Amino acid sequence: YLEKCITSLLKQTYKNFELILIDDGSTDSSYEICKKYSLDSRIHIYRKENGGVSSARNMGLNCAKGKYIFFVDSDDWVDDDYIELLKIEDDEDLVQRGCKDFQNFPSLMSYEEIFNNFAKYWFNSIVQFVWGNCYKKNIIEEYNIRFDEKITLGKDAYFNLEYLKHIKKIRRTEKLRYHHIDNIESLVHKTYFNRLELERNQCKIIEKYSKVNEDMMRLKWFYWHIILIHYFTKMNELSKKDYQYFTLKKCLIKTFKDDYFKESIPYIKKNGSLDEKIEARLMGFYRYKIYKIIVNILFMITKGKN
Repeated sequence: YLEKCITSLLKQTYKNFELILIDDGSTDSSYEICKKYSLDSRIHIYRKENGGVSSARNMGLNCAKGKYIFFVDSDDWVDDDYIELLKIEDDEDLVQRGCKDFQNFPSLMSYEEIFNNFAKYWFNSIVQFVWGNCYKKNIIEEYNIRFDEKITLGKDAYFNLEYLKHIKKIRRTEKLRYHHIDNIESLVHKTYFNRLELERNQCKIIEKYSKVNEDMMRLKWFYWHIILIHYFTKMNELSKKDYQYFTLKKCLIKTFKDDYFKESIPYIKKNGSLDEKIEARLMGFYRYKIYKIIVNILFMITKGKN
């Protein structure tokens, strides 16, 4: 993936850019692959001890000399005209990649439009990820915006939310030029016994920015499902004799009973779709013997929607 990623960036129709490659303490051949491209004067390679993706991105920000910033994950690649299409122009403060789910969204948006319709934009990944966006370096530096290296989940969202606080104009392109690989080895696919706490913390970060309470109810409902499905699917991968199975089972039960996420039930009962209203009635109470049936139903509904 790494070679394909680098090659796609070097083939850009827009040539005036620097490519910063951060080797975050890799133990494979990543550094050797990077060195193969070092003859290109646009490429700058940095090595550091392993500190995670946030640490690597922060190092990249500290080293960057250009006016604009793009983030590209090493598993991904872009089309030849990617930078040309997403490059910031005139008074724009942020340009966002195209996505098939964005077709009914305005091409130009303001800070107020984002935060007054937060759930809508959140669920369509406009603010969830940094890859596929173009940022102004001077805004990042003026407000000292960096990735929080203590956060496990939601680090991209936190960065974007901090950035959005300080901008006025956002352009969204309908062109699909960024190809994201959902790597099975990535953090979002790993088993977290503390997934409930991680997602609750992420929701509380989001809660500081969202201006509409209904948006938070919708987001809480969404993340409640994410946590339950995470524990349930990981349980199904294990034997019932495995000690981790029983640990995950306890996590699942705890999630069902979590008061923070249960706050979303009245809103969904009133405003949700028919299947969501049915789910909300199931989720509104907890019975140990039927928890697996309930989660099975949720799992099938979620799978059907995807």
